Amino acid sequence: MQGNAKMVSCGFSLAVIALFFSAAAPRSFAEDLVIGGPEIPESFNIADGSHPLATVARDSLCETLTQRTKGGPAAGVSYQLNLSDSMNAKGEGTFWSVRLKEGAKFTSGAEITAADLAWSLRRCKDTGTLRMVSKIEISPPGSHPPGEKWVDLHIGRPGGKHLNNFPELLAACPIYQKQAAEIFGDSFGTGANLVCSGSYKLTGIRPGRAIELVRSAPGRGNLTAAELRGFEDPENGLSALRAGRIALFFTTDHAVLDKGSQDPTLKSGNCLGDSYLARRSLEVNCDSNLSLVNMVWR
Repeated sequence: MQGNAKMVSCGFSLAVIALFFSAAAPRSFAEDLVIGGPEIPESFNIADGSHPLATVARDSLCETLTQRTKGGPAAGVSYQLNLSDSMNAKGEGTFWSVRLKEGAKFTSGAEITAADLAWSLRRCKDTGTLRMVSKIEISPPGSHPPGEKWVDLHIGRPGGKHLNNFPELLAACPIYQKQAAEIFGDSFGTGANLVCSGSYKLTGIRPGRAIELVRSAPGRGNLTAAELRGFEDPENGLSALRAGRIALFFTTDHAVLDKGSQDPTLKSGNCLGDSYLARRSLEVNCDSNLSLVNMVWR
C-alpha cells in the first residue's frame, strides 16, 4: 500500500511538472524559429521592406522571377530562374522579354497573370530597383505562342552595369496580385492583405509586437513556422538571443553588435545591408533575399 502511494505521489509530481512546463513555456518553444529585430511600429508595412523584419516577412511570403546565386557575377552566373522559366534579350540588352512559368499560382489558388507580373514590375520600377527601365508592358498578342504569359521591359538608360546584371535585379522584385493591391490601396502591405506565391503564409500580425508565419507549400529549407518579434531595447534583444528565446537578431546598435560578436555561442553577419547576430547552429544564406527558406538549423 505504501509502495502504491509512493507511485501515485511520483506520478502526480510528474504530471504537475509537465503541466507547469506546458503552461509556463513561452510560445517560442513551439516555433521552428523566432527572429528578433527593432521595434515593430504601428504603421508597419511588409511590402515596403524598410524594416528588416518586414523584409523577412515579404521575402518569405512572395516569390520573384529570378534568384541571386552564391558567388555573384565573379562566379560567371549571378542568378537562376524562379517564377520565370525563360528570358530573352535583344538590342544588346536594351529590350528584355520575360516569360512566367506555366501553372504559377498565388497561395490563394488564383493563377498569376501577365497583368500581375507587369503591375509588380512597375511597382519595382517606382521604388527604384528598376529605375533604368523606361517601359513595362504585356507582350502584344501574336508575339508568342498562345497561352504563354510574357512581359516586355525596355531599358531607357542603357549601360554596361545594368545590362550585365539586369536579370539579377529582378530577384529584388516581389510578384504581387494586382487585384489585391488595387483593392487595399494605400493600406496594401500593412496587414494580412499581401497575396503572393511564396512558401509561407501570414497567420498573425500584431502591430508593435510580432508577426507569425507558417509554411504553406513544400520547398527549400527545413522551417515550418516562424515568429518575427520586435524589441524596443536592443539590449533586451541580445539577452533573448543569448538565452535562446530567439535565434537571430537584427540590429543597428554598434555596441550590441560588438558585444554579441565576442560571445562564443553567437556569430555576426550582414544580409543585404542589415546587420545581425545569430545562434551558431543557424545557417543564414541571404545571397538572394531574406526568405525563411534560406535559413536552416544545423
